[in-house]
This record gives sequence, C-alpha cells and structure tokens, in this order.
Amino acid sequence: MWIALGFIQPFNIRGETTKDAGERYFNVLVKKSLFDKFQNKHRTYYKLHDLLHEMVRFVSGQEYFSIVGDEELSIENPETIRHLYVDTQNTKVFRNMDKFKKLRSLIMTYIWMVPIFDELTKIFKTLKSLRLLCIHAPLEEIPEEIGYLTHLRYLNFVEALMVPLPRSVCNLYHLQFLIYDRDRKFSDDDDFLPTDLNNLRKLHYLKLSSPGMYEIGKLNALQELDGLYVQNLAGYRIEELEHMNELRILVIYYPENVEDAKDACKAKLCDKRNLTDLSLEWGSLERINHKHENVLDNLQPHSCLKKLKINSFKGARSAIWMNNVHLISNLEYIRLEDCSAWKTLPPFWQLPFLKSLYLHDMPEVKGFECKFHENDKIRVFPSLEVLHIQKLKAMEDWFIATATTYECLFPCLTKLYLEDCPNLLELPSCPPKLEKLEIDNIGWKDCNWLQGISNYCSISIRNCQSLTYPKRH
Repeated sequence: MWIALGFIQPFNIRGETTKDAGERYFNVLVKKSLFDKFQNKHRTYYKLHDLLHEMVRFVSGQEYFSIVGDEELSIENPETIRHLYVDTQNTKVFRNMDKFKKLRSLIMTYIWMVPIFDELTKIFKTLKSLRLLCIHAPLEEIPEEIGYLTHLRYLNFVEALMVPLPRSVCNLYHLQFLIYDRDRKFSDDDDFLPTDLNNLRKLHYLKLSSPGMYEIGKLNALQELDGLYVQNLAGYRIEELEHMNELRILVIYYPENVEDAKDACKAKLCDKRNLTDLSLEWGSLERINHKHENVLDNLQPHSCLKKLKINSFKGARSAIWMNNVHLISNLEYIRLEDCSAWKTLPPFWQLPFLKSLYLHDMPEVKGFECKFHENDKIRVFPSLEVLHIQKLKAMEDWFIATATTYECLFPCLTKLYLEDCPNLLELPSCPPKLEKLEIDNIGWKDCNWLQGISNYCSISIRNCQSLTYPKRH
C-alpha cells in the first residue's frame, strides 16, 4: 500500500526493489519503537502503541478520516481528506462519498447483503484520483465504471462472490498490485478474467483464484505471483513462466497437470536468480504417480531460494535436487504438508541457514536421510530455531543412519512442537537454547533428555499418558 501511494522512494542500490526499500523503511520504524511486535503460534504482526496512534490521528486529522459503525458521514472539510477508511452497513455513507473529490486511498468494509452496485458506480465515476482501492464485501457484480480509475496502482477485492472482473480493468495501465481471491472456485471454463488482462505490463504483484490468467507469461515485470494454475491448455501451461525472470515469490497450483515431465523444464526455475520464495501446491490426488516425481525433479529452483513449500505431493521420494545440499544451501524456511507417500526426508539437517522447518501429515516418513562415517562428529541443524512436526506416524528414529555421535544437536532451537508422532524416539540430548516445548500424543515413556532444560522454558504436554518426566529444579 505504501508503494501504491508513492510513500516509498528506493535508493540506487543494485538489485533492490521498491518492496525491498519499503521493508527497510519498516524495519527502521520498528527499531525506533514506532511499531510494537507481537507473535502467536500462527503469525507475527505489528501494532502502533495506543498513545502514538492517538497522536498520529490528531496530527493527520485533516488528511485521514475513518467511519466505523452506522454513524452518518459528517465532516467539515472533505476536500482535504486524502485517505478514507469505511466499515459500515449504512448505505447512505456510500451515497455521499462523492464529496471526497481528492481522495487517494479508499478502504471499504461492507458485509451486509444489500447490493451496493449503484453506490459503487457513483464512487468510481467521481473519485478519479484514487491510487488505492480495497473493497471487503460480498459483491455480486462489479461496475464497468471501475475503468474510470485510471490512476489506480493497488486494487484488492476481498471475499467477492462469483463475480468476473469487468473488461474495463484492462484499461488500468498504471496498476501495480491486483488481488482478487474469490471465496468460491469456478470451473476452468468460467469467464472469470478478461483475456486482455495480460496487457497490464506494470503489474508487480498478482494474486488470483482458479483458473488464473490467460498467457500470464506476458507479464514479464511481475515480481510476485500467487498463483499460476497449470492446465493442459494453450496459455495456461507451465512454460508461461519461461521469461518471467523478475519473479521473487511464486505459487504454482496443480503441477500434476503438466502433460510431460520434460515440459516442467520449460519453466526454467533454475534460471530465476531473483526467486526466493517458491510454493508448489498439488491437487487432492489419492494415488501415487511416479510422473509427478519427475515433474518435481524438473522444477529445480535456483540455489538462491530461501523459502520452499510443498503441499499434497503424492510422490514417494524427494526430488533429486533436494538431496544435493549445495543446490538448496540458502534455504531458511521449509514446509512440507500432506505428502502422504513420501518415505525419506532429504538431508535438511545439513543446511547452514535453515531457521524454520514444518513437517505435517507425512505418514510414511521414517526419518531424515543421513550418510555418516562411523566416527564422524556432526552438527545437526546448525541454525534451526523452529521445528514443527505433526502426524508423522511412521517416524521412529530422528535420523536414518548408523552414527550416533553428535558434536551439537539443534544448537539454536528455541521452539519445538511435536504432535501425533506415536512411534518417535526421544531426542538424544536437550537443545541448549530451548524456550518452548509442546508435545501432544507422543509415544515417549520418559524425558531424560529434559534433565538440563532451562527453568525459563515453557513446557506443554498433552495426551501422553505413559510419559514420566523429571522434576524441574
């Protein structure tokens, strides 16, 4: 949003994008305590301190305005307002918004089922200076008049119903961010997006629902794509990615639809040096298909990748490139989920920068692949901070190897979550920096390795009836 409103001015730093500059700005604000950091099990978020928020509202009262609830729209100088937030079920508010002639950003939340098509039409015709528009509403139709907003940089529809985008969106040539994630999925032949949407060559960020965009490969300036919905149809195949070399974040849905495993090479992921975050989302398949293993082999990313997520993959083995530590050495985050046939995990324990590892619902996995010499002393997961293992019911030993001598085991681990792993053996030793331990339905009989745990470590144990553990001193 800051980028769309022109608040971010990047320095001439080689390889830095406007988003990189924005993150740098934000980090400075956090360090100066303008934002407080909060974290729970699922996410990290930031908030302005209450006193600071009140001060900001007072200082910026002539440019920023908000309407919450059913209050009437009343303001003395609407021509000075540049940024407006509305959360209401009062349709009269929307009818009177044409007085904000110089508005730059508008965020609307409207959950009532009474249609506001006429109100939106009037808004689009009169608020032509808008740079940012976010509508959180169950829309049944989007007016063609949205094409009047020719200065728009950011467009976000949240929880829209089964509504195709109007063709006039294709005229918003300055658009940089387009987010349209419907709450229901169409079949592949639904006319959801206009075919000329790929003319928006300034798009940097795109988030869409199935069936995705036709000939999306024309958007070669795109930096973040969620997602590419692979189909065995011209304009929707995996090779659309071939020349999209500016991508930094990429989500690929239904890679099982690649007709020939060799076609996956045409995506040329290994040439995309800027790609740091890759998600591969298979469909809900039930049977093992070895062709999908070959597809994953051919979707090898560049070694600069930092985040990897794979969901619902039904192959029985890892990709070849995942077993070569040098090809994935920069990974910091890995998430594997619902990979029901996967048997042996790659040697992730060797990755020097890996900080977060999530393994969920992989019932055939036995352990991590390890090939040691008998007298080797090894560092296991040297940088790992968060480990979350859930529903790995066949996992017994942590490492499939004969060596048992560890120079250092989880030296940086602070959070450990273990759930529904009834056959998992105890850890050989206690991670020295552990701050939080949660275990649920683990088949341990004792926790001798907890003898040296810190008194400051938070421990939660559930559904482990056979477990006895030492008292903490």
